[in-house]
Amino acid sequence: MIYNAFSPSLVLSKNQIIIAYEYWNGNNYKIRLSLLTSKENFKNPIEIDFNNYNCNRPKLICKDKTFLVFEKSRSLQSNDTWRADPNDELITIPSFGHGWRIKSGINLFEIELNDNALNVYELSNKNDFDSVIKTEDAGECNAFFYNDNLYLLFLEYDGLITYKCILIYFNKNKWERIDLNITTRDRKCPAFYVKNDLLITMTEDENHMYKIEKTNLSNIKCSFPEFKKYSAEKKQNIPIDKKERELFDFNGYILNLYWGDLHMHSNISLCSRNKFFHCTNVEEKHKFSRYVGKLDFCLLTDHENMSDVDWARTKKSANFWNYDNKFVSFLGFEWTSSCLEKYHNYGHYNVLYKKDGKLYRIHDGSCFDIKQLWSHLKSKNAMTIPHHPSDGIHPLDLNYFNEKLVRLIEIFQVRGAYEKDNGVFNPNDLGRTTVKGNSITDALFRDYRFGFTAGGEHEGVGITGVYAKELTRKAIFEALYNRRTIASSGWRLFFTFFVNDTFIGGELYNSEEFLNVSGKIISEQKINSLWCVTNKGEINITASINEEDNYNYEISSEDLKWVYMRAECIDKNVAWTSPIFINQK
Repeated sequence: MIYNAFSPSLVLSKNQIIIAYEYWNGNNYKIRLSLLTSKENFKNPIEIDFNNYNCNRPKLICKDKTFLVFEKSRSLQSNDTWRADPNDELITIPSFGHGWRIKSGINLFEIELNDNALNVYELSNKNDFDSVIKTEDAGECNAFFYNDNLYLLFLEYDGLITYKCILIYFNKNKWERIDLNITTRDRKCPAFYVKNDLLITMTEDENHMYKIEKTNLSNIKCSFPEFKKYSAEKKQNIPIDKKERELFDFNGYILNLYWGDLHMHSNISLCSRNKFFHCTNVEEKHKFSRYVGKLDFCLLTDHENMSDVDWARTKKSANFWNYDNKFVSFLGFEWTSSCLEKYHNYGHYNVLYKKDGKLYRIHDGSCFDIKQLWSHLKSKNAMTIPHHPSDGIHPLDLNYFNEKLVRLIEIFQVRGAYEKDNGVFNPNDLGRTTVKGNSITDALFRDYRFGFTAGGEHEGVGITGVYAKELTRKAIFEALYNRRTIASSGWRLFFTFFVNDTFIGGELYNSEEFLNVSGKIISEQKINSLWCVTNKGEINITASINEEDNYNYEISSEDLKWVYMRAECIDKNVAWTSPIFINQK
């Protein structure tokens, strides 16, 4: 039995079955090759490994020779740069983008079977190959033989909202390409069939209409490229160790700190298609979140104007990847009310269902009012989480609030932090605009009560920590509903916060003159400053952190309404705890 294996491909070569598959080794996806010797026995696996790159979607084909093609890409990392449009400012990614591919290309290998052993050969002239396929724009690939010739069929981003299909082949010491007159909405290689010199390809557009293209292969002359020995190693299946969690006893039960992303798009959402990086498909987004992002839970929030087919795909993938005590995947969508001529601009809300729910659309006129959306939902089964409240183009209308359904508001994402005007990670410094007086703290000054999240939005930057009893939908939902959250720019730390005996997100009924602010903060990154933020102002309490990583500080309770903590590390990452609210007796 093989664990952490995905996307298998099989061929029969010299009466032996060769299998290729993705293998997650704890850091990246690799491609493994093996002989299948019995029902559950894989002989001497060989690993194709590119450091810091993910290898995905292997395809094996065999005639007289056996070839392997697959996609190689890197995930977004801290300090990577991109611009959504050539005219936009260059933006630096502050953290880790788990569901994205950059520098995406195609790799071709020849597989040789001799004496029940596999030998692996990589393409010799890689530079010429890369220049033909425009490496950083490449997508999923397939291969086929016709008239004893080898062809590769793959996707390439067209710079708009779709992927175009490219056919390449080797002829007289160089690679050549044909741009087919066919595009696809997803990063999936088209279905194809070859007969009577015709390559017939079929793709699906954004309206789920199928298009068929025919390409004549009779005039194409091919030969086989040269390969060189690849220094692959035989691998053993080694179990992946889980990192120990920081736990603590709270009111008689143990709380665990789990990390997740409650604001993610797949390439169903047009806003997530970009020339410089590539979002994963719906079916891969949860897989990338669990393994590449090393998250404990996630919520896929593609926009509500998606089709019924894509909503069905979203539901199927969320339920498939949800597995108690392993990984939690919630069902949801983004309700996007802004820039609409016919309707009021309420802002953008992510809808999170505890188990299951319906898709409510604005654009078809069925649900264009936030009060209408709230009336459809029940607080025990759903939440609505607004984001980028003071964004200059898509601001949140703070005149509308529902304390039973708006339990959390997103304080940070790739656009920046919306804690306050001109605060840390100021969106205006990241090429964005803001509306003054519409921030998170402005909402708190309206006496609204909510906790904080951080989300990925387009580029997978920003994560939410949740203190929950266990890793299940029920327990994570309960913790989110009770605002036991940490919002982070990507920094994973153990961060607790109490006012007297009341924990993160809670409400304190107070009759004392002074209150004790305390907690623990453990981080691999050095703490630069720790702030106690209240409705009366901010206090730097960094000096109160002792050698055991505990902090303790006393504040006056006079006119106090809410308190939360903000930690800033020396690497410029930031984390916020949800507020504790004070009810004065």
